[in-house]
Amino acid sequence: MKKLLIPLLSGGIDSTLAALKVIRTATRRDVSRVAPVFIDYGQESREQEWQAVLKVSERLKREANGKGINFEAPVKINLTGSSRDGVRVFEWSQSMLIKGSRSELAEVENRNMVLISVVASYAKAFTPQNEKAVVITGFRNEFYDTRIEFARQLNRIFRVLEMQIQIDTPVIEYEGDGGKKKLVDIFSSMGYADLINLTWSCYTPHGNQPCGKCPACQKRNKAIRK
Repeated sequence: MKKLLIPLLSGGIDSTLAALKVIRTATRRDVSRVAPVFIDYGQESREQEWQAVLKVSERLKREANGKGINFEAPVKINLTGSSRDGVRVFEWSQSMLIKGSRSELAEVENRNMVLISVVASYAKAFTPQNEKAVVITGFRNEFYDTRIEFARQLNRIFRVLEMQIQIDTPVIEYEGDGGKKKLVDIFSSMGYADLINLTWSCYTPHGNQPCGKCPACQKRNKAIRK
């Protein structure tokens, strides 16, 4: 059974390099196509992230096409529609990632559970019976909803539901700030510094410029610093 690769791209370093890692080892015999997905859930930097996804996708497409694998245009899934009472998905969160929030917290409660569920539903809707959907994530073994056990339990749930869907975590072993730097160094040394430079990490941008102060900016600066 061939695999349909669905990179869940945020525009950031982790999800981009996770997708690259899988595409580099993919073969035309095993993979039918690559169909990246981006989710707009109301994050403050959603426009900058989407532009980064479009840019990195062009670079990833070259990698896939070089192997004879079709790379489809990225799809944006919008979760910002309002319910009857006017509340949007995640709008209740006190995270700094959510547009309009004044909190300094980076965590969005239960975010990855929701995002993976949405992508799984999307994948189920358009994956042929003779293909298996593999959702590629940039999870690294750090937070409660990016850890190895979280991904393992998600895959167990998909098996219980008898869905031809699998969560792949190709960069999960790169833990912490040191792991992120190692990940960046490895791919930079392989000639992918240009791809890394196309990514976006800032949570609270000033226009099209990163703030340089939020947790994501700090982690990025540590990772790419020589």
